[in-house]
Amino acid sequence: MNVGVRSAFRLTAVDQAAFQQIGPDVLEIRLTDRRMRLKRLDKGVLCALAGLAAGPADRDRLREYARSVDPAADLRRLDQELARLASRSALELSCVANGQPVLRAVATSRLAAFDLNPAKAGQLRLSRLSVASVREDVLVVEALAAYTRVCFLDPALGGLLTALATARDLPGIQAALPGHDPELIEAAVTFLLGTGAIVAVDQSGDSGESRHRQRELPDVALHARSRQGLSDQRVGGTFRFAGELDPAPALRARPDGPGFALPKPDLDRLRRTDRSLTDVQESRRSIRQYGPDPITLAQLGEFLYRVARCRTVHPVDESIGLYYEVSDRPYPSGGGAYDLELYLTLPSCPGLPPGMYHYAPDEHLLTLVCDRPEVLGRMLRDASTATGGQQEPPVLITLASRFARLSWKYEGLAYATALKNVGVLYHAMYLAATAMRLAPCALGTGDAATFSEATGCDPLVESSVGEFALGSRASDGGERDVRD
Repeated sequence: MNVGVRSAFRLTAVDQAAFQQIGPDVLEIRLTDRRMRLKRLDKGVLCALAGLAAGPADRDRLREYARSVDPAADLRRLDQELARLASRSALELSCVANGQPVLRAVATSRLAAFDLNPAKAGQLRLSRLSVASVREDVLVVEALAAYTRVCFLDPALGGLLTALATARDLPGIQAALPGHDPELIEAAVTFLLGTGAIVAVDQSGDSGESRHRQRELPDVALHARSRQGLSDQRVGGTFRFAGELDPAPALRARPDGPGFALPKPDLDRLRRTDRSLTDVQESRRSIRQYGPDPITLAQLGEFLYRVARCRTVHPVDESIGLYYEVSDRPYPSGGGAYDLELYLTLPSCPGLPPGMYHYAPDEHLLTLVCDRPEVLGRMLRDASTATGGQQEPPVLITLASRFARLSWKYEGLAYATALKNVGVLYHAMYLAATAMRLAPCALGTGDAATFSEATGCDPLVESSVGEFALGSRASDGGERDVRD
């Protein structure tokens, strides 16, 4: 059945776009946040572009119109300007069948570069840097390397993604989708290629994306979503759940289990006797070999008090723009949210039974949450592996994020902020441990599933995002690791 595809590209001016000719060869397009001027246009191209103000138009019809106005109209220039306007979010692109859009594409960044006359010869494949998801019951593909979002408005075309998982030429793609009109498939392929969702593959199987082979898809997606300029989604403190969900409290409820109060250091004495900040920073190092003496309860209490105690909690006060509880602690945290919770795995600390403990920063207290030897053993073995297998740490501190503390306020960058908070807390731990002449080492990885088993936390609610090893120093001070 012929579905009546007229063109792979239909162009529609966005609602806020205003087109105005301001000179014999100049067209100005005004948007809410900017304006663009297209200069030195021949009459045919100018008239075709200005005609977009009247409503949607197919690219082929625009080319015909330009030539009807001026037989010498520069159609290559017309395609370039149409693609540029679409890339700068002044135009919306769609692929149409029977008068209805079946695919729609928008630029997600000003770095997008559409091509309305792509070469379809050779092998084609879905971009490796593409993410598929569902939004409002519509299949959506984000082409991260092309800064484009394509919406599959016709569910029947979703099979294109499966067909394009393998490099195929156009006849091969059409053959892989029996029962679909070949003309529609060709138009859809042209559309996807022109918007960057699919890429051409050469005879060696390279699509040109090999230059990005060191970048992993989740990292690319997180970076694009958490920065302005690479995504058209809102990023920042939007408070999108205000009025719908209550913000998570500043302090986590203490887990069930026996509690153990920690000694508090004398801060006035530490102010007089501590090494200088310059000395501490210059001597900071990662140490993965530990002395024979276990860390004492007093040392543990001093370390946590220096680094992570809660000094005060500020309640909600909407009159000053404070819409959720915030706290004050020795290290900074995005929005004062302090999403990070500290859990300590202690195989041998005098005065405490072996186990994993949660630190209550307001009470300066440890609560036992797990004493299962097999789980604790896995936590410590994983930490040893992360340090190159040298020793199991005498103290393993696991940093877990209460995700809702950040996502209630922040949109797009909540997880990125959690990771930044981890880095800030790592640095605070390094400085405190160095000042105390302990052996610190931030770890690059940990097992979130084992953490969930130990704590009973739902990984979608609270999960480990960082690990830090701590111990006493060997008499020689330990070895410096050049990798830190």
